[in-house]
Amino acid sequence: MNLKRLNRSVVCLLATAAALSACSSTTVSSPDGKGTVKIEGNGTTYTATTTDGSFTMTAGASAKFPSSFVLPQYPGSTCQMTVDSKMNGKTGAGDSVMLVTSDSIAKVIDHYKSWLESNGWKIDAAVSMDANGMLSASKGPQTATVAAVTTAKESGSETSITLAVQSH
Repeated sequence: MNLKRLNRSVVCLLATAAALSACSSTTVSSPDGKGTVKIEGNGTTYTATTTDGSFTMTAGASAKFPSSFVLPQYPGSTCQMTVDSKMNGKTGAGDSVMLVTSDSIAKVIDHYKSWLESNGWKIDAAVSMDANGMLSASKGPQTATVAAVTTAKESGSETSITLAVQSH
């Protein structure tokens, strides 16, 4: 099974499970019948297990920035969600973290671009606009993506940052 396709599918299933219920356990079969995903959760942490591996999503107040994550937490940000994966016995096959800050997208993208370059990563693409920005970098068998989106709030604006690291 293609890792990127599995990542997207499982993350979508986890997000759906989190949004729809605080169920303790459910099993979902793929349309072709070749695989199943078992989803277990307690309202803030969900784990999906397939024959290829597992993903655990933690959201809300229970989400803590993982100390082993390849990229650093953005200074002053709050961790909103983490997704940890194991594929074919390997950890870190496609991990991600969602953070929130009051800083601008340009400041967020500049921070990660500087950090990545100073830590030996090759910047593959970088885009920063008013309402969103994206940065992609590679180092050896790993690819890192930083995506930032600003949303308006009554008390100003908020920038959501998604950090994703995938090992090939």
